[in-house]
Amino acid sequence: MSATQGCSRCGTPLPVADGYVTWCHECGWNLRPVEQDGTAQGRLHRLYDAAGRRVGNRMASRLRSADRLLPSWTPAKVAAHGIAFGVYGFTAALFAGGLWLAAGAFPNPAALVAAALMLGVAILMRPRFGRPSAEGAVDRSSAPRLLALIDEVASALGTPPVHIVQIDEEYNASWAVVGLRRRRVLRLGLPLLAVLDPQERVAVIAHELAHGRNGDARRGFFVGSAVRGLGELYGVVRPEGRIDYDSYFGIFERIVNVILYVVSRPAMWLLLVELHLL
Repeated sequence: MSATQGCSRCGTPLPVADGYVTWCHECGWNLRPVEQDGTAQGRLHRLYDAAGRRVGNRMASRLRSADRLLPSWTPAKVAAHGIAFGVYGFTAALFAGGLWLAAGAFPNPAALVAAALMLGVAILMRPRFGRPSAEGAVDRSSAPRLLALIDEVASALGTPPVHIVQIDEEYNASWAVVGLRRRRVLRLGLPLLAVLDPQERVAVIAHELAHGRNGDARRGFFVGSAVRGLGELYGVVRPEGRIDYDSYFGIFERIVNVILYVVSRPAMWLLLVELHLL
């Protein structure tokens, strides 16, 4: 049985979970808890928090004074596209280098292994359109009220209606554009919908559809494929989390992990920078 406590403002019983802030859904108590003393976080965290507040305040000021709120090019968006362009260049260089190494160094076994690795990583990092899936898809005959609501929200936002609506078992919601025909897909998790109030469901649907209204580069083909490519690269070179030091190969695994740690840092840092820019 989970622990509970009474709200200090209205007395409503509240569930308590370790690692999470306890707040009241009835009166809003503790929705914005008092921040901890920043001195315990270290200088880097304080600088990061201060930079975040400056960026947030600057964005709020710019939005309040803007005549139009249509998507536009910003320095962050330009930088994100520049990184994506670099990722595609790296992928193309890997593929071309692998072909050149395989053809020029044949039949050198070491060169062939290196060429195979280069080609394999390039293939993993290749741009992908994605493929629309029929799994969990609902149509107007099976969910007429839900699809009518989605159409109404899309119309209010001024964004095109979605092509595919999918219901799954995840406690989440997402929006994507997939396939050569760039079909818009809205995925809604049934557990999430079940715990939300009607207006909260509208808010979730509006939030996801707004990705298509505000020009979300991360969900576009050019930048989105680059982000996925960086993720694939990091997945290949990241070090193994657990090592059996008692095994015969434990010391060798440790040495390999150190090498992978060093090699994986640029991919991880570049991926984090790209995600922050978006």
